[in-house]
Amino acid sequence: MRREDILEEGLEVISLLTNVPKEKILTNTRLQSIVTARRFLYYYMKTKYKLGWSTIGRLVKRNHATIMHSYKYIDECEVYDSEVRYYKLRIDNIELGDGMLTRKLL
Repeated sequence: MRREDILEEGLEVISLLTNVPKEKILTNTRLQSIVTARRFLYYYMKTKYKLGWSTIGRLVKRNHATIMHSYKYIDECEVYDSEVRYYKLRIDNIELGDGMLTRKLL
């Protein structure tokens, strides 16, 4: 699968999961719901496709350290933030190659 296709799939999955429009996820806004969706996009791409920090950073036009920080944030916050825990659990239970990603999320 091409990296651009992985990004597009990730945007679709995270958009369905968080109810944030795909067009807004990669914007520079600091609105909390959009920031959360963006963080989970990075998490999805890292965990499901094993992409490197720099590769994800280039795809989303961010520094690799931003991607690393977001990943670390999710791991640390799942302990006490129920929203983060919910989204992380849903993403961790997605099986790739199924072709039914959108139906499983709904």
